[in-house]
This record gives sequence, C-alpha cells and structure tokens, in this order.
Amino acid sequence: MRAMKGIVALALLAFIAFSGSASAQSAGIYQRSSSGVANTTPVGIDNPLYVQSSAGAGLTPIASGVAEGSHLFKASSAEVWSIAATNLTGTAGFLVLLNALSVPGDGAITPLACGVLPANGTTSISYGGQPSALFGTGIVAVATSAVSCFTKTTGVITALFSGSVQ
Repeated sequence: MRAMKGIVALALLAFIAFSGSASAQSAGIYQRSSSGVANTTPVGIDNPLYVQSSAGAGLTPIASGVAEGSHLFKASSAEVWSIAATNLTGTAGFLVLLNALSVPGDGAITPLACGVLPANGTTSISYGGQPSALFGTGIVAVATSAVSCFTKTTGVITALFSGSVQ
C-alpha cells in the first residue's frame, strides 16, 4: 500500500511539472529550456525531480580528430549527455570530466565525474535516460594515468574522445 501511494505521488508530481503550475515550483520541480537554462530555482533541494523539456534536442556530437590526452568539449556553460574515451595505449587510467574553461596542467584536479578507462579499452560517462549534467563553466575530458580521479597525469595515455553536449 505504501509503495502504491509513492507511485501515485510521483505520477502527480510529474503531471504538475508538465502543467507548469506554481505548486510544481514549490515542490522543487523545474523544467529546463532547450538551451539548458533553468526556468525556476528548485525549492526541494533534498530530492528535486528534474524534468527535461526537450530531451536531447539540439545535441552537438563532438569527436576528437587526433589521439590526445585531454579534450575541451565546450569553453562555456553547457549540458553533458554523454562523453566516451577510447584508450589507445596499454596503460589503464581514468576518464575524468572537469568543469573548466581550458585543460588544466598536471596535478590535483576536482572531477565532476570519473570512470575507469581500461588499457586498450573504452569507457563512457552517460546521463542517458536521466537529466543531463549541467557544467556551469565549461566541459573538459581528461584521460589520466594517475592512481586516482583526483590527479591529472598526462603524457602516458592517449585517447580518442567523443560525446554529445548541448
């Protein structure tokens, strides 16, 4: 019975979000425009329900033209739908996404997302089926051979990067 009430409540919240009523805003639900700008500020920070108003419209597929250690996907605020890296070396590492305007130098970094990048393998970070991730500054992907996601070490791994951003 409790699960049924939860499902009904979730369906009601989704209906309110699409109807655009004021109660949707007070419930912490908001819609993003196709440009990725939030129409209202969510109130329910603890558990907001995000509704994408134009799921994937205007996505820009991007791919690196050469093997590289990092790739600048966008030098301004944007949404990430998915980013992948194919490791062209025999050294394992990490695919790291940074909120930055340019590729930083080697050293300590603060990733917004990280995935294991196997030797001679491919990995991706995808927000498919979910709201995209909004990067407020810019989008940089790094293939690092460091022992953790919090250090950028380049010069060892080269990769081909691809992704969809908006």
